[in-house]
Amino acid sequence: MVDLTDREEKQANVFQNNPDAQGDWDVGMLGNLMQADGFTAEELGFTESTAVMMFDGDPRFSALVQDTEQIREVRDHRADSMKDMQEAQSADFYFTVVFQNQKAKDRFLMEMGVPVCEQFVNGDILSRRFGVDSGE
Repeated sequence: MVDLTDREEKQANVFQNNPDAQGDWDVGMLGNLMQADGFTAEELGFTESTAVMMFDGDPRFSALVQDTEQIREVRDHRADSMKDMQEAQSADFYFTVVFQNQKAKDRFLMEMGVPVCEQFVNGDILSRRFGVDSGE
């Protein structure tokens, strides 16, 4: 139990859910903790699909990564996503736009209807905005 003002509680909730404030897992140490203390993935807040993404291939987590339909779907989706990403990473599919400063980039993205935090913009958005036929 903690004693926080409404403002402090709101601040803590936002901070705890802020991806910028979250770290990376040392999967080895997490595996050791789970084995030593007998934690299940569910007890630590991991969903089955998250457990597959993080722990698949580590024998300490084999009980978490049963070959279910959902797990097969996650693995298939991951394989398809990797294939799509490899195709998308080809230099023939993208180019870089450099702005004068962060403010100019943010204004451009807002005008395009794209969140300013995005680092990649689908070319279809630009094609539609500028009336260019995407050739498909």
